[in-house]
Amino acid sequence: MPAMTALTHASSPPVERPRTRVAGTRTLHLAHTRDRCEDVRLQLRIRSVQFGEYTMASLAGELDLVTFDRLRDALLELLDRQAVPRLVLDLADVTFADARGLSPLVRASCIATTRGGWVRLVRVSDRLQRILDAARLTQTLPTYDTVAEAATSARRLPST
Repeated sequence: MPAMTALTHASSPPVERPRTRVAGTRTLHLAHTRDRCEDVRLQLRIRSVQFGEYTMASLAGELDLVTFDRLRDALLELLDRQAVPRLVLDLADVTFADARGLSPLVRASCIATTRGGWVRLVRVSDRLQRILDAARLTQTLPTYDTVAEAATSARRLPST
């Protein structure tokens, strides 16, 4: 049985959530209380694989206030694995994203850029692409159709 840790919510009792680690990948589980119903679960799963000079991470679930801390911590961990971080994020299984949930992606991109690397997004839904376009984040978080395109693209951020 996986180790259990408590996640507290400001107006509710602690909810137990499992935290698991799969060989070569990392899966994060989050649970929270909504409308006093303790078994409502929101999940964010992150699986990462190293491919030579870049890391590919697949995100599944929701990117929002509830998953913000875990997403931020996981991305920082991935960036710290390489001297020059190159990170491709597959967002095909992201079901929801808001501004708070996207901010760890922006921060990761800024950190990677200052270290001479990059963060690139692949398989972005039409809805999420519209959010990125409206927020003018496509320079900071460039999007690609495939992992191969993202990994081999020569597109760089303009110097400021």
